Amino acid sequence: MLAETLNLEPPLYRAWAMPAERARMPLGSYLLGYGYIRPNQLVKVITQQQQAVSEGRVLMLGDLMVNQAMISTRVLATMLAVQLMDRIVDPSPFQPMRLGEHLVVRHMLKPRHLAGVLQLQSWLRTQNHAVPLGILLVQQNLVSQSHIELIVAEAQACQPMVQPKQPYALPTQSYANSTFM
Repeated sequence: MLAETLNLEPPLYRAWAMPAERARMPLGSYLLGYGYIRPNQLVKVITQQQQAVSEGRVLMLGDLMVNQAMISTRVLATMLAVQLMDRIVDPSPFQPMRLGEHLVVRHMLKPRHLAGVLQLQSWLRTQNHAVPLGILLVQQNLVSQSHIELIVAEAQACQPMVQPKQPYALPTQSYANSTFM
């Protein structure tokens, strides 16, 4: 997946050295490390993100970069998948926090499938359609609704006071007539 993205969308800038232990690196460091953004671009979007937070809005760094055409949805999805794999293979204990991480760690979803759905989700957000990851995974027949509900229930039981960055919201209707296939 990474090789394909590097081939189809080669980085425009000089790659930066990345530490051997990358398990806790933020997304921006991956994008810098692979040469997809410049330091001044990262500073700009982090500043915008912090400004949005001070105004009570939550904007994800990757979405800001996609909306400003700094990176494509493919590059964003690939870097998120690379970040996840680095976290999984790190020898320190890995605590999945997001739905996709839980599914990959439990071998219910392959990282490349997660990356594809993350790319779709990012593209949908650029079209002003915010669709939770769980809904897209079920619509794409990659995971069953019961698996999503199980993981959400377990995550909420373990961390009842923590609000996830991206909601695990599940629809109350059937997926059969969904418009986001």
